[in-house]
Amino acid sequence: VAACALVLLLGLTVSMLVVRASSRSAARAEQALEGEVAHRTHELAETNQRLEAANRELAASDQRHRVLFDLSPIPIGVYDGETFRFVAANESALQLYGYTRDEILSTPVNAIAPPDPAKILPAPGQVIHHGVATHRRKDGSTVEVDTFAHGITFDGRPSVLAIAVDVSDTRRLEEHLRRAQKLEAIGQ
Repeated sequence: VAACALVLLLGLTVSMLVVRASSRSAARAEQALEGEVAHRTHELAETNQRLEAANRELAASDQRHRVLFDLSPIPIGVYDGETFRFVAANESALQLYGYTRDEILSTPVNAIAPPDPAKILPAPGQVIHHGVATHRRKDGSTVEVDTFAHGITFDGRPSVLAIAVDVSDTRRLEEHLRRAQKLEAIGQ
């Protein structure tokens, strides 16, 4: 009996030592895990700060480009390369063509710039100088413009950035100059 009690006591002692060792291992594992979680949390916070800074910089860049677009004295419009409807237009374009922003955004390009622009759609990155063309204003009057089309991607869609420089006054002055030169040649 004493031998059995001794074996039982020895077994309990060994079991307690194993439990204590397991508890210490578990505590060390828990500490290591807590350290890893703290490290990953710190990395995530740093990444989040970099992402927020990049987003602020992107928003500032977008704002700078928006100001350049909106305040350009040259009429600029962007139209979708599939629907051929305007998706953006600056104030100069609105003034030149006589549309409000909402009106021009529902206007097909060929209502302003015949012939059909689908026939002369530039590839992304390509710039096409169409030369002088006659465009129609909202009121039906026409305006002579020197046109450029640049293939771009806008809001993830193939689009065209179109620039139209009003040359009506220049054309009139050139015509007056030609007439004056003819009259001068006749008068001599």
